[in-house]
Amino acid sequence: MTTSNDESSLTEITPALREPTGRRLWWMIAGLGLVASVVLFFELGDFRSFGTHEAYAVVPAREMISSGNWVVPRSAGLPRLRKPPLSYWVVATSSTLFGEMNEWTVRVPAAVSALLLAVVIGVWAGRWYGRTAGLGAALVQLTSAWVIIYARKAEVDMLLCLLTTSAMFLIAEGRSDESRGRAFLRWTGIFALVSVSWMAKFHYGPAMVMIPCVLYFVLQKRFRSLFHLANPLGLLMAAAAVLIWPYLVLQQMPEAWDIWKRETVGRAVGGLNRQPLLFYVPYLLWLPLPWTGFVLFAIPASLRKAWKQQDARERFLWVWAAAHLAIVTVSADKHKHYLNAMLPMCSLLAGQTFVRFRAWLAQSQPKLPSRFSVVGTAACLSAVIGVALVSEQKLPQMSVAIIVLTGLIAVGTIAALWLATVRKPASAGYSAIATFLGAYVCVMAWIMPARDHRQQTTEFAHTIRQEFSADHDIVAFGMEEKDPLVFYLDEPVSRLQTAAAVEQRLNRQGRLLLVTYEPLVAELGDLKGLREVTRLKVDSARAAPKHPPLVVLEVRRPATASRSD
Repeated sequence: MTTSNDESSLTEITPALREPTGRRLWWMIAGLGLVASVVLFFELGDFRSFGTHEAYAVVPAREMISSGNWVVPRSAGLPRLRKPPLSYWVVATSSTLFGEMNEWTVRVPAAVSALLLAVVIGVWAGRWYGRTAGLGAALVQLTSAWVIIYARKAEVDMLLCLLTTSAMFLIAEGRSDESRGRAFLRWTGIFALVSVSWMAKFHYGPAMVMIPCVLYFVLQKRFRSLFHLANPLGLLMAAAAVLIWPYLVLQQMPEAWDIWKRETVGRAVGGLNRQPLLFYVPYLLWLPLPWTGFVLFAIPASLRKAWKQQDARERFLWVWAAAHLAIVTVSADKHKHYLNAMLPMCSLLAGQTFVRFRAWLAQSQPKLPSRFSVVGTAACLSAVIGVALVSEQKLPQMSVAIIVLTGLIAVGTIAALWLATVRKPASAGYSAIATFLGAYVCVMAWIMPARDHRQQTTEFAHTIRQEFSADHDIVAFGMEEKDPLVFYLDEPVSRLQTAAAVEQRLNRQGRLLLVTYEPLVAELGDLKGLREVTRLKVDSARAAPKHPPLVVLEVRRPATASRSD
């Protein structure tokens, strides 16, 4: 991607900037490692129970391990074919390597993917814009809201983002003077990443890589580069990814084809979840928080370089972003995580702002007026007092954690303000980062667990397994495949959706233990011998479950049915 002005960097407009080197550089990298360890791994398995989307992955993965069938994913006995198997394979592999399946072992692949993604973005920004931009972009990548959301979930989104971003990086690293051998290897790697991304979410990954790539080559009139798309080894890998697993599944379940058609064509042209055209606009603003301002500040200069100065690098970024946004906007089915594949581009833009901001600090050596620090200190102290009074009244069970959190933020903010007053902007920045980490630890250790509305249900599920049916099948009646309760009931567990299915199972086994929600009990009214064994008793001092009352039922086959058998 080299042109006459490709080799330019931000240093030409920031002459006062001294790039970090030697020991100072390594201390900064170590600091990023500390940030990553806290943001990605602190209380990873304990900060909350599994959510609904995590249940989509963990239940089929557990059944893969127990059954040995890694071809057809099943959720509590029912086929789960709406998505390719990569998510289940990753979770099952991680759990097998660590020797057990729990919240930590199934979430760690996403956290590691986020760490590797930050490395890719840091290296990318460092090669294009210098070390300061690389360090800044890596920090942004680690601490953006969307990363914190998806890097701590047992979902495939963060791994998929790593795959697509790595592929885009390899495309962007192409040079006009590149040898044929190196180009072949690079494109083989690109196809490998794209092929694996197909196994995560079908066409989403390949589309988010190949469409921007083709558009960029055409826009730059690099038509010869399009021949790289005919890489024979790459096409072979892509064909293997697209064909082998579906073929194996169709041998066992011919009806799988209709499900896949609905999940691919249906999501693209409609029929699943239509949303307004501007659905993604607010998400583009809040998902990069707290760095949205840094991203917005970099946009005008980046656009000027891309279109007026014809800078190939900046043009590549904007073709990437525009193509991605156009694809997800015209698609009928919309979700905020569909933006993930373009959000690393925001980190690259924010890295450019880091360079300009640091150069401005070095040139102007600004001093924050004392009156701002005084007002800020007063506001912080008032906030602590106000939050303490309100939390004692409204949230007494979390008041201590909330007061500690507010106090940490107040102390860090006051320290940063007064450090800026005495012309120590670097120390003020480090104070802000330390404040963020302290607040983050407080939230993950105390506030998130206290707000976990599934915790009481999780404990009840463990009790059911231990006290009533340690080795026998439990039937989760009427529960959706996204219900985390199915996982916490442990194996053996099966999902039955109709009273007729329950009756058929009862005729085979003679006795069933059913777990269901109270409104669904009426559907079982025709079953004889049905009795309530126990129900979830909600502790009002803790976060209350959001689902209807949970009951445990026992049903036995009538004696007449037993004799007739």
